Amino acid sequence: MENNKEKKESKGQRKIEIKKISKKSSLYVTFSKRRQGLFNKAGECCVQSGAEMAIITFSPGGKPFTFGHPSADAILNRHLTGNTSGESSTNILEGCSHYYELYNKSAADLEAETLKREEETGKAKANKFGEGFWWDEQSIEGLDLEELNQYVESMEGLRKLVALKVDEMEKGSEFPSNFLGHGFKSTA
Repeated sequence: MENNKEKKESKGQRKIEIKKISKKSSLYVTFSKRRQGLFNKAGECCVQSGAEMAIITFSPGGKPFTFGHPSADAILNRHLTGNTSGESSTNILEGCSHYYELYNKSAADLEAETLKREEETGKAKANKFGEGFWWDEQSIEGLDLEELNQYVESMEGLRKLVALKVDEMEKGSEFPSNFLGHGFKSTA
């Protein structure tokens, strides 16, 4: 019986005051959680009732987020072109053309940024695994004789610098190397 008296009372569900969150980090976190909850509820509504809907929300940073069933593009296109039978939904979406354009621009920007990052990642991986070097990007096709001679001299100078660096490293190491045919030492 004493255990019941010592039982902690939980706060349970409490009603919270609805007001704007002043702390920016908390604002972004709350927006993300609430947006996901809103989209989940909208999805449930669509599945259970067969409704078609589109939701456009803007983050505190101004980025648009959309939900649509069957798709946001299909719903917005249908309403913007006037192919709808519901008069009230047409009135609601009358002013959405600006947001639709903003959505399309944001989607295009996102796709361009994704392609750019994939390209940069691909170059980084190629360089990391030795598949690409800076001199591979240099074209010698359009060089005249004098420029070709300078290029050859530069490459020979680079080779000599690398060979010197290998020699320095070998002096500090007990394992000899045969890098560029230079510095080979027989261990027999």
